Amino acid sequence: MHIPPRVLFVGESLGSCSLSERLRACGCQCQFVSSCIDAIELASKISFDLVLCGGRVKGFHDLLSAAKNSGATLFRYVLVEDGCWLLPTLVAGEPCLSAPALRESELTQVLLGLEVTAVTNSLHRGPAITALGR
Repeated sequence: MHIPPRVLFVGESLGSCSLSERLRACGCQCQFVSSCIDAIELASKISFDLVLCGGRVKGFHDLLSAAKNSGATLFRYVLVEDGCWLLPTLVAGEPCLSAPALRESELTQVLLGLEVTAVTNSLHRGPAITALGR
């Protein structure tokens, strides 16, 4: 059984970053919201495997608090000249501040791990990542 990863983008436009196209090409279901408040509200209704939050989004600490211990994997993304860098903040709801930044091309490996976890968890107890903060 194949469960496509659900990805939530929060904040600023990705502009020249091709990350959303790359994720869709890998089979991900991508959704976009403009604020952390909108992200918390949407995640109370839909579970996400991965949350990608723009570098300068107001309310990030509220989103981070909601995502802690929820099982969510959360990256901050920073737009750079040739794409974006992804800074791991939470992995499976646990802080990971010492983890190295990833280039957008490296995110595919992370998604493969999330997909395996999602399939395993769905067989045992439901979605891999529950709604944030709920």
